[in-house]
Amino acid sequence: MSSIPDPHGAVADRPADSPVAGAPEPEPAGSDRGATAALVLGALGFTGIGALAGIGVGLAALRPQGGRPRRRRGRAVTGVVLSAAWLVALALVVPGLLDRPAPKVAGKAPEEKTLLVELTTGQCLVEVVGVGRLEDALATVPCDRPHHAEVTAVASLPGRELPDDAVLDRKCAGMRGDYAPDALRLPDDAGNRMIIVDDHMKVVCLIETEQARSGSLRQDAGLLSTKQMAYLAATRDLEVLLTTWPDKAVAEAAEEHREYARQVADAVTGTRAAIDGRDWGSSKKPLVDKYRLELDELAVLARTVRTDQNTATVERAVADLQDLAFGPANRDLRKAIGLSG
Repeated sequence: MSSIPDPHGAVADRPADSPVAGAPEPEPAGSDRGATAALVLGALGFTGIGALAGIGVGLAALRPQGGRPRRRRGRAVTGVVLSAAWLVALALVVPGLLDRPAPKVAGKAPEEKTLLVELTTGQCLVEVVGVGRLEDALATVPCDRPHHAEVTAVASLPGRELPDDAVLDRKCAGMRGDYAPDALRLPDDAGNRMIIVDDHMKVVCLIETEQARSGSLRQDAGLLSTKQMAYLAATRDLEVLLTTWPDKAVAEAAEEHREYARQVADAVTGTRAAIDGRDWGSSKKPLVDKYRLELDELAVLARTVRTDQNTATVERAVADLQDLAFGPANRDLRKAIGLSG
């Protein structure tokens, strides 16, 4: 026990650990714990929740207690500053991360939706199923990704009435010749398809394949000579006429069959001229001579359709004409001839 003088001269006893009058009271232990917690939460502020908790705990640790301000403020202030800095950083970074497009899955094409009326030449389509309405949207992909169809042309139609399907078929086939002049270089399962957009008097021409394929079918016509282009144009015109032959009974549309036969005869003449105007070389001469004989047969059949008055004879001639033109032997023969010469 220590003694302190009494103001009246007496000596009073007090415990040795009692605070001296006028000396500051020690900081409560809880304030140290709060400041330390604020600092730790500030360091973990990247979690977002840690930053919010760090600010709350730090401000609580800085709040005066018992009317007296805190003296050891460093850790609490640091925790609050760190937490605020993390909140600012998160506010800047997180929106950008949320707006980032989803990563591409290897091997899967990034599809986009394109309205039917907005399709353009050269676009590739995942598939073409059940379309024809103006509001239809088709899944398009880059042509180096698997797809089933490719737009070869988009054409506006004159007037207010749609032409017959045969006329549109011929129009699309002709424009396909500008897009892919050499039809024999197209896949064996490739076929022409058209989509008519009635409201806009527009036709979308496509090449469609049964098997999904990658790569564009567009060909560079600049790599072909004038004679090669003339030969391809002549054989294409003949093929188009034969593929669009009227699907009507001869007895019901005899005059229409005769008109097609006249056009086929003209196309045969043009094809013969394109063949005769080139030097095919000795190795290809037997094949070219065989093709000339087929063209002669087509000319005979076309003349029969034009001139014979017997319906049964004309019907047989039409069937033979199409079999001759579309048989695998004809395509194989033309492939063997190729474009040399």
